[in-house]
Amino acid sequence: RILGQLAVGDGRTPLPTGHQLTVLAVLLINPNRRVSRAELMRWAWGATEVRSTQLDKQASYVRTFLGSLPGGHHLVTYKGFGYELRVAEAEHDMLTFERLIRDAEQAAGQADVEVSLLRRALRLWRGRHPLEGVPGDLGVTLGAELTSRRKRALVRLCDLEFARGGHADVLDDLRHMVGYHPTDKRL
Repeated sequence: RILGQLAVGDGRTPLPTGHQLTVLAVLLINPNRRVSRAELMRWAWGATEVRSTQLDKQASYVRTFLGSLPGGHHLVTYKGFGYELRVAEAEHDMLTFERLIRDAEQAAGQADVEVSLLRRALRLWRGRHPLEGVPGDLGVTLGAELTSRRKRALVRLCDLEFARGGHADVLDDLRHMVGYHPTDKRL
């Protein structure tokens, strides 16, 4: 779970620390996508001049950590390029969120269905931005588009509920989001 406080496995599993946590976080926010060695080194060490063996050690630790968890996720190495964390949608809240948002967009014109899908998508969030708990601004920076999609989903939900007189049904969600984004005029 990356939509808010980072949690892996059962949520009680202690997370790695330091560079391993950063490498894991970058891979988690880019599931089922190849991430270059240069990008991983830039996020973990702030530069690409780090020896590639350092990254390989951290990736090995991440692979071992993931292997200790239940589920069908695994880390793929692309020799000379980087790594890819493969994970099923059902095991990753961001992938589920993105699918629910796509389904809601396709259900436009069917207010009840769209409202239900948007509510399910928004309930997946457990914090202000993705990857909370990871040091630095990794979650804020890499998760900016996700945070923006979350706001757009809430605005759409409000529009749908307002149209059918359900103002009170979104008041708590709206109040919560305004607390995160007090200068957003649309909210």
